[in-house]
Amino acid sequence: MWSVLNDWKHGFTHPDDYQICLPQLTLIKLESQQPHDSATFLAHVDAPALRKLKVLGDIGFVAEHDVTETLLELLPENSSERIPFLKHVSVAALTVYEQEYCLSVTAHPSSSTWLEEEAAEFVICSGAVVNWKVSFGLGLRDLLEICRGARLTRLEVTGDHNTVDRHEWSSVFRAFPTLEILQAGGRGLATVLWDGLRIASTTPSSDGAESEPAIESDPASPPQLEEGGDVVDVACPRLQRIDLVGDLDADEELFAAILECLQDRADRSTRLDMLCMALRHNTDQDYERMKAKHMRALEALAGSVEYHDMESYEY
Repeated sequence: MWSVLNDWKHGFTHPDDYQICLPQLTLIKLESQQPHDSATFLAHVDAPALRKLKVLGDIGFVAEHDVTETLLELLPENSSERIPFLKHVSVAALTVYEQEYCLSVTAHPSSSTWLEEEAAEFVICSGAVVNWKVSFGLGLRDLLEICRGARLTRLEVTGDHNTVDRHEWSSVFRAFPTLEILQAGGRGLATVLWDGLRIASTTPSSDGAESEPAIESDPASPPQLEEGGDVVDVACPRLQRIDLVGDLDADEELFAAILECLQDRADRSTRLDMLCMALRHNTDQDYERMKAKHMRALEALAGSVEYHDMESYEY
């Protein structure tokens, strides 16, 4: 492989001269390569048996505010064709926080097959970035593009929530209507997450219906309400559980957004089964005060509620 890449870099051959077929290959690892090189290689490899993929892109010594090459640039434009299991991903974990800029995805095989799960990990590294702080929005963009069309049921995200807005979160919820479990961590105020979930039920998808997997007609299909004569789908109608765990701020603004969102979903007959929060409070007294003030209202809008102070919560 490295011989092929070196030939391309030095102009001895052109990438279009190669279409490499490796029918028995199940694992590919591309580490410490420039994103373009990894994308070019994957664009010209046919590995129908591929089940494990790891791509680590080295973008050199680029400051975080100047980063333009992210996880999306590690993959060819037709990534779902070159890596077919990306279309069947059911679990995704995005981290743009501290030392990590990483997306891990898993496609679980059906119970009727003996094959192991298919999984991929995509990582970006910059020698100039010690802690990722402001790139969470880029990570959400990567998630949307790499997992486009996938029927995600579980999503884990870790990043600085103060660096994204509710419209970015709304796009996430609109893109993955089959979502059942969401776990959010990192730092900042997660108000935008809840606002995004709420407005996703009232705002049409910017990409149109083609970007959203169809949900078969069954008891879990999206309830619909008539609002002003228009039929409005409920975002993520199968969403059962949300966990907020990490260095996330407890704030009256956050609880107002949570309660407004939960009330909206309850009105649409889509209550959460479980809400678990372990948040950062300034003092123990703040935790006790907020718990006493909001717990009853939360319990009225979700099946089960756990509310902890981050310092005393055991993961």
